[in-house]
Amino acid sequence: MKGWKKGSPVDCLVISPDFELKGKLPLNEYSKNALDGGRTAAENYRLFLVESLEGKRPGLSRDNSFEYLFGEVDDSAVEPLLSDLNVVLNSVQPSLEVLDVFGGPTADCQNYTVVKIDVSAFETGGTLAIDIRVGGAEKGGSFYLYDVDVEIPTQRGERYYHSFANATDMPRKGAAQNRYPFYRSQVFKLVVAAEAENGDGSVNAFQAKISVEPAN
Repeated sequence: MKGWKKGSPVDCLVISPDFELKGKLPLNEYSKNALDGGRTAAENYRLFLVESLEGKRPGLSRDNSFEYLFGEVDDSAVEPLLSDLNVVLNSVQPSLEVLDVFGGPTADCQNYTVVKIDVSAFETGGTLAIDIRVGGAEKGGSFYLYDVDVEIPTQRGERYYHSFANATDMPRKGAAQNRYPFYRSQVFKLVVAAEAENGDGSVNAFQAKISVEPAN
């Protein structure tokens, strides 16, 4: 999330397998300045990748040789823009993977990421399986499965109740599986959030493999 530049339509981010941000490149600014320094655009882009792998954090630190491509480097965190994601499963596509981020609460409100899971194609039901993995950033998180029509809490400190299944207080790099049997066409939502004690503005990534085993 820190790599997203406000107002930029496309950002190129280099991210490690543990979800660590290694470098960022707002492509509009790159396009305007790509020929600076006597190098071609392709050479500059290769330099961006090399410096990211070398740990120089291009676009994130003022102390790197790639700064001229970005103008003034903004080291401040970007306010999280949390997502609404849609997963539709059927007999042709019974499994999908989601990769996104979740954030901690603000001063007054609970932030969350919502994954809508549509299993309406399975008219006689089945078992919904959700394999979850949390990224390597500092903060852990919790996952709650609801019917799509259930209202979820928005005020900081409110607890999540009446979920079909959950995996709470998962630590960084933690993993869990939720399995929930359903008996008719249904739409769920998976709510992902950092716990309140994780601190304001905390952000981490998560990966969820969502699949349905049809009823016999």
